[in-house]
Amino acid sequence: MYSAAHSNFKVKNPNIANIMRGLMHSDDKKNRPLQVADMIASMGKESAFRLLQDPPELEMKVRANGTTQLMPKSPYISPEGPEANAEHAFLELAAS
Repeated sequence: MYSAAHSNFKVKNPNIANIMRGLMHSDDKKNRPLQVADMIASMGKESAFRLLQDPPELEMKVRANGTTQLMPKSPYISPEGPEANAEHAFLELAAS
């Protein structure tokens, strides 16, 4: 199932297919780089879901070079506090 999804993704995304390597199956409990990659993917998923559920208010900001960019009015902070964020767990894992 995963091999077919990987192959299909490469076919549908030829611009990055040439830098994608093969699919590797491994235990993330024994493979530290895989454990960190899994944690980063989980953090991205959690952030995306949080932003979809509670999108920040946006405003147009002028950058130093004169261009404009649509950005959040203030940094997003989890309603549960920083302890609820996956970043805390990631930093603990990275420090160990």
